[in-house]
Amino acid sequence: MTQYDSFTNDQIASFNAFQVSGAFHPFTCPRDHHGGVCGCQVDLVAHQDGLHCLYEDCDYRQNLCHPWMLDWSWQEMQAKIWGQKKEEK
Repeated sequence: MTQYDSFTNDQIASFNAFQVSGAFHPFTCPRDHHGGVCGCQVDLVAHQDGLHCLYEDCDYRQNLCHPWMLDWSWQEMQAKIWGQKKEEK
């Protein structure tokens, strides 16, 4: 993973699209926002100054992610993986 000081608008769009794509498990906040009741995890959302927890009362921030999450190349990986799975059936 790589640490970033800030994200461009295109990197923000790529990361946020990745998070909801179902391509891979999304990055999530490590904090427990549901009192341990359901084990639910809250996704991180990209902003110019880093990745923020989606939970409005949480101040968790992260600036580490994989470069391929920011440049849309995750879409190619997703197509290859899903294409292979479809062929296996």
